[in-house]
Amino acid sequence: MVNSSSQSSTSPFSKGPISEVILENQNENMEYSRIKKPEIPLKLICTMLILVCSVSCDQVFDPFSTEKNNGTIISESESYHLSVADAMDENCEDHEAEGDETWDSNHVTHISLQGNTVTIKNAGSYLISGTLEDGQLIVDTKDNAIVRLILDNVNISCSWSAAVYIANAEKVVIILADESKNQLIDGTSYVFEEEGGDEPNAALFSKDDLTICGSGRLSVKGNYNDGIAGKDGVIIKDGIIKVNAVDDGIRGKDYLILKNVDIQVTAGGDGMKSDEDEDVTKGYILVESGIIDIASGGDAIKAESDLLVSDGEITLSCGRGSDGYLDETISTKGIKASLHTVIDGGTITVDASDDAIHSNGTMSVNGGTMILSTGDDGFHADSILGINGGDITITGSYEGIESAVIAISRGNIHITCSDDGLNVAGGNDGSGRPGGPGWPGTDQFSSSGNYFLFINGGYVSINADGDGIDVNGSIVMTGGEVIIDGPVFNMNGALDCDGVFQVEGGFLLG
Repeated sequence: MVNSSSQSSTSPFSKGPISEVILENQNENMEYSRIKKPEIPLKLICTMLILVCSVSCDQVFDPFSTEKNNGTIISESESYHLSVADAMDENCEDHEAEGDETWDSNHVTHISLQGNTVTIKNAGSYLISGTLEDGQLIVDTKDNAIVRLILDNVNISCSWSAAVYIANAEKVVIILADESKNQLIDGTSYVFEEEGGDEPNAALFSKDDLTICGSGRLSVKGNYNDGIAGKDGVIIKDGIIKVNAVDDGIRGKDYLILKNVDIQVTAGGDGMKSDEDEDVTKGYILVESGIIDIASGGDAIKAESDLLVSDGEITLSCGRGSDGYLDETISTKGIKASLHTVIDGGTITVDASDDAIHSNGTMSVNGGTMILSTGDDGFHADSILGINGGDITITGSYEGIESAVIAISRGNIHITCSDDGLNVAGGNDGSGRPGGPGWPGTDQFSSSGNYFLFINGGYVSINADGDGIDVNGSIVMTGGEVIIDGPVFNMNGALDCDGVFQVEGGFLLG
């Protein structure tokens, strides 16, 4: 039977301890009850014949057999599901409030940029226009109220620091005025107020909560380090934003939330990130909707806790792409989270040297369209990976889908890989693809532990040079269709199972 609470009663998708799923050994003299069904469907009989002919497995359990079985029987199937809404319930609230973006043209302070430095010392709404050829816009107020900066064709270049530096404020909202074009550029070196200082470090830098919104355009060039950086939360809504940075493109330390955006990022480091690591309710990224296009030298989108996608059109290119070599000193994943990766919808296209979509904890794919090309895994989760819907095409990978526990309930999945299509084993990030001259190894998983593959539904097509399905544990198949093409060499097979294969339904052709 399946025991999913052996060490903890916490849900596998909670931010508490992740429960292990283990098998309980049965007494070798125990006789298993016959499952009473008057007729065995022809489709299931064909499935069983296919399994016998094509499976390399320690034991294949026939649920209609009355003979004694010395192995372990899994009595029920499992599925794993976490929605974006449920994950957000465990994260901190954002700083957005009604009226943040509303301003009264009759109660606004007009600023025409000139000189070197413009400093705003009071809360309120400021309509800003003009150019600073080598200067800085500073917000430094102790007022317990919002500061609105309405940018209307603003051009600021600063050779010695951030173009816009929000040093102190309750909350700042940058509004891109209708049809406006705005540009912020910093220098390649900074002069800090204190010796040994390291802030600001981005062309647009905020020490407090920051919102960027409006229908205008904003171009940010970070020549020193980051493009846009906030030490608290960052929300970006609407607007057309282009960021080019030598290091990270956009960083919201506590969280980064994107709504109805049109963002293009080119970054030498990570494209977008949230990296608060001391509070488990922070460090998350939420993509609600919009268009996101990222080319990054490091990870495209990286969250210290949760990375959540509700919708949107997301295109990611990481490292040297799927055909490039992996630099073991740099993480070049498409989407990466340390706790939970959740995808409810959207269209995601990834070309990455490393994993396309990754989680150090759990992953739940509930919908959307994904086209993935990767030098390592298409999907990788260290502990649990559930697929509950969506159209997934992995056009090229080392291993297609990899986790200690994989549960497929729904969805259309097409995998092309140079090794295993579905790989169920234990391991973690930084370990798969064999090393070679100039090529480090990738995720090399352990073959010992409690590992499971549950196939409850959906359609899976695998074209593999390695094993079609490789499970260092046991399999339960209650439904779905799985078709495996290949392999034809190197002692590989359509299916390799170290434990028990329990078949209760579905169709498997290999």
